[in-house]
Amino acid sequence: MCLRLHLYEESAAVVRRHLARTDEEPRLRARHLWMAGTSEHHLAREREATCLARTALATLGEPLPESRAGLLIATATAALSTALSKTPSTTLSAAARRLPPEVGRRSHGAEAAQALTMLARLAYHQQDVLTMLAASLRQLKAADRSGDAALRAEAYANAATIARLAGLRRAADRYGTRADHALAAVTHPAEPAHRAHLARGIDHLHAGAFEAARRSFTTCRAGTLAPRVAENCAGMLAETALWQGRFEEAADLFAATAEQAAGRVGDDIGRHWCLVGRAEALLRLDGLPAADIGDVLAAARASHDRRRTHAKELGLHDGPTMTTIQEMRLLTATARLTGEPERRVVGEALGMAERLPSAQRGMLECWAGLAELLWAMDPWPDPAVARRLHRHLVRFVRRNPGAAARVGWARALVLAVAGRRGAARRAAEEAVRVAARLDAPYDRVRAEAVVACLAYPGSMKVSSLWQR
Repeated sequence: MCLRLHLYEESAAVVRRHLARTDEEPRLRARHLWMAGTSEHHLAREREATCLARTALATLGEPLPESRAGLLIATATAALSTALSKTPSTTLSAAARRLPPEVGRRSHGAEAAQALTMLARLAYHQQDVLTMLAASLRQLKAADRSGDAALRAEAYANAATIARLAGLRRAADRYGTRADHALAAVTHPAEPAHRAHLARGIDHLHAGAFEAARRSFTTCRAGTLAPRVAENCAGMLAETALWQGRFEEAADLFAATAEQAAGRVGDDIGRHWCLVGRAEALLRLDGLPAADIGDVLAAARASHDRRRTHAKELGLHDGPTMTTIQEMRLLTATARLTGEPERRVVGEALGMAERLPSAQRGMLECWAGLAELLWAMDPWPDPAVARRLHRHLVRFVRRNPGAAARVGWARALVLAVAGRRGAARRAAEEAVRVAARLDAPYDRVRAEAVVACLAYPGSMKVSSLWQR
């Protein structure tokens, strides 16, 4: 009842008291554990939410490893099991075998799937690819055991998104199709089905299907009763607008979502991600006072610093990857606004980039902005610096085909600085074609400007192609 009323502090307290004084059978205990984790997740206490979800799985006799070696083994085992079997798993834990066979298989599968989807979502926000893969693949088997179409849809949708982020395009397409089929079989509103639409939207966004992404996020936001899920949808609608070059819309959506997050958490820490996104969108709009954008960046920096310095006290668990991503985004956006020395900023950002995994949530504008800062240097730096940045751009776009238009013209700038003028011109021309295919008019105009600039040798060392 407390969860339905969005009374998350009360919900967590009620469940904890119940768990402390009640010795119940594993299935019900696991359910109460992941429900408590849901409350903690809504309150941004990610560390505790993770602990409760893992405890739920251990209670069911299906613990998820925490070490890298254990996660690698779990991922390989789950992937092999999924590949070899096209039928629901019949392997049950000892706890499940104590229940009637059908009840044990279905109920334990449902509770495991709920705990695993929470771990997969938390790992996505932290960009922990290995945990995402292990949790998602196990979720597929658990959802199959549950016999629940909504849980199966969510499991396949999560798997599609994670496969896309891992660079497994064919697997992502295959799981996405299965998710869509499972969603068609859902006959009543259910939170797992709503979350499946959210996951499908993320996959569509990274694949460059912007309108499909927008429909999925809108469908989820309209149906879900969970404020944090609705907030995630609003944030991803803002991200979609940013990727497609609809910057005014993106800025407004990021601002609204930042306030939703702060209201849900009851603290400024909730604003950090969307404030950076808003600043990145505003930097692409003409005629805005620099001081206004500076205020947004200052608020974003304050929120980020508070998360970093008070993480333990507040129960946060951003992880090193997300902290590095936010530092790079803030550094790059500030340099674009203030004209800080490009050489120092690019060098510092590239140093931080070496710590990033292949999955890099929220980095599109950061990479494009670094390319613009590199181009603006006078004189241009050593070509080795440009080649280093180019490797990161290629790595990013391989996992994010939806970023191909913006990263395309950014690559052209970087290749020109590296002394590869012919390759730069080809990259810019390809970016024009991709922008037309993706319906991204802003990026098409930018790519055409780069093509025109590269056509005239005398314009190759201008400080910039455009002014903000």
